[in-house]
Amino acid sequence: YNDAFVEVGKSTSSGTGAEDYSYDVYVDGIYYVVVEPKSGDAEDIIDYHLDISKETFTLCDTDPYEPNDIEEQATVLSDMQFTQVGNDWVLELTGFMICNPGPFDWFAVDLLQGDMVTFDVLFANADGDIDAHLYDSTGTQLDYGSSTSDNETLDFVDHGGAPADGRYYLRVKMYSSSTDSVYDLKVTADRAL
Repeated sequence: YNDAFVEVGKSTSSGTGAEDYSYDVYVDGIYYVVVEPKSGDAEDIIDYHLDISKETFTLCDTDPYEPNDIEEQATVLSDMQFTQVGNDWVLELTGFMICNPGPFDWFAVDLLQGDMVTFDVLFANADGDIDAHLYDSTGTQLDYGSSTSDNETLDFVDHGGAPADGRYYLRVKMYSSSTDSVYDLKVTADRAL
């Protein structure tokens, strides 16, 4: 659990032997480990030994938009200057760095119901496979891109626009087996955000 008592992970083994769990910490804070018996063993007294170890690893280079590693630190795109291109409003940002292992990059945009918005995460897959996920403010995933080719595109255009007024989040991450990589972000909207 993190210092807000939100579960950040747990072991998932069968419970017939040693439990191992590792967690990469990207945000400073106090973390708690809870040890509890498996549901069928609740009446038994169980002896156990707990080892906690810490390794320090170096994150890759940061980009000018850091820190945006967690949702609460999301870079707010609707605060930035969109440029009118024909009938669209476009925001183009370059020079993002994403790491493996490493934190995610989070972006936020405030939308009105029906807004038509497209997010293009632009990268060369040969340099590292990047995935992207689009969420509403409740954490429900609305769209994702996880191809093994260049670039990922997520949008509301094929779904009738944003489903409701509110803040939406774009999470960019490395695919688990990829190396550190760079990417650019292009946001296209049907109105000035």
